[in-house]
Amino acid sequence: METKGYMWLLFTVLSILATSSLSITLEAHIGAYIRELLQEFKNDPTSSRFDSVIHPKLLGKGKSDFFLPKVFIWSPMDHFKSTIRCPEHGSVLEAMQWTDITEKKSPRNPRLVYDLHGNYLLIQRFYKCRHGQHKYLSAAPEIMRELPGVISHGCFPIKMLYKAACSKELMDLVISEVVQGVNFLQISEGIANLNYKEFCRRGERYLMSNSNNHEKQSCDHDFFTEDFYCDTMFSFPSNDLLMKLFLEDFEGEKKYYDEELRKTKAKVLSFDHTFKVSKHIGVARNGDSQIVGQFSNLFIGLNENKDIVIWKLTRSTKFEEVKDVLVELNERIIAENERIETIYVDDCCKVRAQYKTIFRNKEDIKLDLFHGVQRVVKTLSKKSEASKRLANEFGLVFRANGDLGNVRNLPTPDPEQIEENLDHFEWAWSEILLSKEYTETRNEIDKLKVHIRKGCLSGINPGEGTEGNEVLHHFINRCLLCGSTTIGPELAIAVLTILFYSLNSKKKERKHERNARTNIYMPIEGVITKNYGLEHKKSLTKKVLQEDNSRKEKGCTTTDGKECSKDSSVLLVADHIQNLCNEVIAETILNHVETMHSILDRINKECNNRSFNILDFPILQLKGLQNVIDHFNNDGSSIEETTTTNQLARNLSGLGLEVDDVDGDGDCAFTSIMKQVIDLSLRTEGEVRDRLLLHLEVLGLNTQSVAENVNPLRQLFVDHLCESANYYAQVLGMEENELLAEAELFKRAGTYNYQVGDLVVKVCAEVLNLAIVVITSIDGAPCIPFIPPRLCCDCPIYIAFTHSGPGHYDATKALKHCEGSKEIEKGCSCGKNKSSIDGSACDVSDKTRCPCVRRGKMCSRLCRCRKCNNVMESNAVRQTQEEVKRLNDVSFACSCGRSKKNKDPAYEACKDGERKSKCKCLKYGVKCSATCECYNCCNGKSDKEKEETPSKKRRCRENPSPYKRRKGMQFLNEESLGVHSGSWTRFETYVLIESVSLISTTSITAKPKSLASLYNYVAKYANAKDNKMHMAMKTASQINGKLLHIQSVQDISELLQNK
Repeated sequence: METKGYMWLLFTVLSILATSSLSITLEAHIGAYIRELLQEFKNDPTSSRFDSVIHPKLLGKGKSDFFLPKVFIWSPMDHFKSTIRCPEHGSVLEAMQWTDITEKKSPRNPRLVYDLHGNYLLIQRFYKCRHGQHKYLSAAPEIMRELPGVISHGCFPIKMLYKAACSKELMDLVISEVVQGVNFLQISEGIANLNYKEFCRRGERYLMSNSNNHEKQSCDHDFFTEDFYCDTMFSFPSNDLLMKLFLEDFEGEKKYYDEELRKTKAKVLSFDHTFKVSKHIGVARNGDSQIVGQFSNLFIGLNENKDIVIWKLTRSTKFEEVKDVLVELNERIIAENERIETIYVDDCCKVRAQYKTIFRNKEDIKLDLFHGVQRVVKTLSKKSEASKRLANEFGLVFRANGDLGNVRNLPTPDPEQIEENLDHFEWAWSEILLSKEYTETRNEIDKLKVHIRKGCLSGINPGEGTEGNEVLHHFINRCLLCGSTTIGPELAIAVLTILFYSLNSKKKERKHERNARTNIYMPIEGVITKNYGLEHKKSLTKKVLQEDNSRKEKGCTTTDGKECSKDSSVLLVADHIQNLCNEVIAETILNHVETMHSILDRINKECNNRSFNILDFPILQLKGLQNVIDHFNNDGSSIEETTTTNQLARNLSGLGLEVDDVDGDGDCAFTSIMKQVIDLSLRTEGEVRDRLLLHLEVLGLNTQSVAENVNPLRQLFVDHLCESANYYAQVLGMEENELLAEAELFKRAGTYNYQVGDLVVKVCAEVLNLAIVVITSIDGAPCIPFIPPRLCCDCPIYIAFTHSGPGHYDATKALKHCEGSKEIEKGCSCGKNKSSIDGSACDVSDKTRCPCVRRGKMCSRLCRCRKCNNVMESNAVRQTQEEVKRLNDVSFACSCGRSKKNKDPAYEACKDGERKSKCKCLKYGVKCSATCECYNCCNGKSDKEKEETPSKKRRCRENPSPYKRRKGMQFLNEESLGVHSGSWTRFETYVLIESVSLISTTSITAKPKSLASLYNYVAKYANAKDNKMHMAMKTASQINGKLLHIQSVQDISELLQNK
C-alpha cells in the first residue's frame, strides 16, 4: 500500500509540473458549463455533437452566458468504443476522471488550445492501467499511438506540444502566411485581431440582448472592450511560440517535402547562385551574442519547366560545395532512365570540365543567356535614355530572324549569325559605344565574343536558362526574410523547403472551377493523402467564349461607326491661344487622336518587334518643337541608304511577314498596294468586308485581278493629287504649278522618279480610306504608317520598301513559321449579325467568305457562325461524348434559361441561335437529361423529364450586407484622399502632339503655357463628353517636361537613322 501511495503521489507531482504551464484555472460558472457538457456526453457518448469543437449558444441570460468558451471533449475509448491497452503492460485501460476542475490548480485542469476567433478548452479523460496502477491522459502520445490512424490523425483537430497546443486550422494559417512572406510577429498580430473581433461581437450581442430586456431600463452595463487584454480564452500565441509550432509541424512532414522534390524530373538543367537571400541567415555567437552570418549563397537548380530540382545554402561559389547535391541529382536521373541534354551555368568555360566528371553523358554545357546579356547590360547607366534603348537593342543580338518580340520564341541562331548581329549592333551604336563612359561596355562585349565563337550561346531553346529568375530571387528573399533582419538556419531551411515545394506545385497550374484566376498549390496533406491511396478528384474547368458586337451601319463609315464627312477640314485663323479653345477645335483634335490611336494600337498588337514601338510614331513625326523648347538642336540630316535586304527581312519578320516579290517596272507601289487590298478583302468578313467592297466599287476598282486595277489606281492618285494641289505642294515644299506638271507625267504607266512619287503611299491611303503601313529597312524607323482622316476598314495593309538604288516597293505575305511552331486559328462568325435567320452560312462551295472553309477546316465550337453548313462530328468530339457519359450526370447538369423564365416565357434554352450557346451539354455534344434544370430545353430533353424536374421556387431574401465594393478611383474621390494621375497616358501624349501641330499652323507663339491652356481645354471637353474617358489636367512645367522627353526620343531615333 505504501508503494502504491508513493507511486500515486509521484504521478500527481509530475502531472502538476507537466501541466502547470499549459493547464489553466477559470471561473466557477465555466466549470459548471463543462460538467453539463460531460453529462450530455455520458448520456450519449457516440453522438456526432462531440466529433468536433462544441461552440456555446449565441444567446443567454447573463453576461457569463455570452462569453462561455469553446470546448472539445476527447475520450476515444467512449466516443469511438475503442479498446485501448496499456502501452507498457498490454492490459486493457479503464476510464477514470475528467480534466474538469477549473476553480483551482490541479492535475485535472483543462488544457488551453490556441485557435482562431477565440481559444477553446481540451477536456480529456484519465485512463488507468490495472496492472501498474499508472494513468494516461486520453490525448497523451502513448495513447494516440495505440489508436488507428483515422482516429488519432483524422479525428483529433489539435497539434500538441509539450507546453503548448493549437488547432490545426491555426497551423494551416501560419503555414499559408509564411509562404506568402508574412513574418511571425505579423501573424501573431493577425490572430490577435481575429480574437479581438470575436470578443467584441460577443459583447455586442450581450449589449443588444441587455437593451431588449424590459426589466433593465438603465443604460449602464458591465461590458468593456478593455477586458479583452486580461481574458485567457481570447489570448493568442507569441511570435516565438508560432515559430516553434511551425518548426514542430515541419519536422513531422519534412520527409514528404523531400520526397516530392526528388520526384521532379529534368532533361535540361539550369544552375544559378543568388547572393541576397542567404546573407540574412545567421546565429548568435557565444560570448558576445553577435549575429554571425553562416552562408553567402543559395545554389538553385532548375529544369526546363522552371521547377526546382535541387538547392543548397553555400558559403562560396566553389564547385566543391555543391558537388554532393549534383552527385545525388545524377543518381536520381540514372535511376529514372533519363538523360540530361543541356546544362546552363553562369561560367561555362570555367566549370565545364568539373560538370563533365559528374554528368558523364554528352551534355552541352552552355553559358546561360540571361547572365551573358547581363554582363554587358550591368555596365550601362540606368539614368540615360540612350542606355535604356541600347540595353533593349542588345538583347536582340541573340535572336533569330522572325523572333524580335518581347518574348523569345525561337532557338538562338548559330555563332556566325549571332556575330553578324553583334557587328551590326556595334556599327549602329558606334557613335555612343566609342565614348569614354562606355569603355567597360566595349570590354564586356569583346569578352562575350569569345563565348559566341565557341557556340556557348547558340541553340538555346526558348524558356531555357535562368532568364526571368530575378523575380524568383526577389520573392524568395521576401519570404525567407519574413520581415526580420536576420533568421536562424533551422527556420530558414524550413521556410525554403516549404516555399520551393509550393512554387513547384503552382507550376502544375491546378485551377479551381469556381476561380480559374487564382493559382493554388497542393498542401502537403494532399501528397500524404495520395500516398494513402485515396482517390484524387479532378475538377472540370469552364471556358467561356466571349464574342464582340460588330457594327451594323453600311457604306463609307469610320471605324467607330460614324458617317464620313465630305468636308472635315477646319480652316484656322487665330492670333491668340484663346481663339483655339473652342468645341470645334477640341472635337477635331479628339476625333483625329481617336482614329490614330485605334489604328496604331491595332498595328502594335500585330507587331512582334520590341526594338520599335509603333505607338511612338507620332512622337517621331512631330515637327516644330524648336518653337516650344530651344534647349535642343535638330539637325535635319537625311537618312543614308545603307540598309540591306537582310535588315528589311528582319523588320518584316517582327510582324510575321516576308516579302512577296513585285516586278520593278515603275508601277511597283500601285501593284503592291492593290495586291494587299485584294488580300485584305479575302481576309475580312461580314460588314467590314461588305463596306470595303462597296468603297472599291465606288472608286471603280475590283478584287478580281491585280493587273486590271493598277492603272485605275494610278489615275485615282493623280486626280486626288490635283484636287488638293495647294496642300501637297506645301508638304513637298514646291510650287503648285510644278506639282501639277509632275502629276500630269504620272498619268503614264511606269513613271516613278519624281518628287510626287514620295506621296504615292500617303495619297493612296486617302483615296482607298485604308491605313497603309510601309515596312522599311531603317533601324530607327522600321515601320512607317500612313493613316487617312477617314477609314472604311480598321485593318491596315502592309507593303515593303527597299531603299537601295532608286527604291522599290514589294507586297508582303505571311511568314512561313519554322517547323514545330504553333499557329492559333480563330473561329469564324459567318452570318452572326444577319437580321434574318433565312439561308445558311459557311458555304463549302464559296471559299471567298468563310475563313474556316478557306483553310480547309471544319467549323468548331470556337466558331460563332449561324446556320453553319461546314460541320462534321470529329473523332475527338465522339471521344469527348463517351467520356462525358461516363461522368456523373449531376456534375454536368446545365441550368440554361433559368434567369429568362420570368422575363421571357417564350425563351428557348440549349439552342444555337444568333450565337453559340454556352450550354455545357451542347458543348460536349450530349443531350440534356433529367438532372438538368434548363428552361424550355431544345436539346433532346423530353416533356416528361421537364415535368419531373420543376424549377425550385426561390425565396426572396434580403442582402446580408448593403456594402458594395467600390473601384479604387471612386473610393479615393469619395473619401477625399486625392487621386494621383500618374505618368502621361498614350492618349494624352497624342492630344499634346496634335495641339503642337495645330499651333504650328497659326501665327501663335507656341510655349508651354499656351500649350497647357489648349491641352487642358481639350481635356475638360473630353471628360465632359465621355465619363469613361479621363484625361488629367497638366501644368506648364509638366507640358515642358513631356516635350523634353519627346525631343530626347527624337534625337536617339535620328542618330540611328543617320547610320
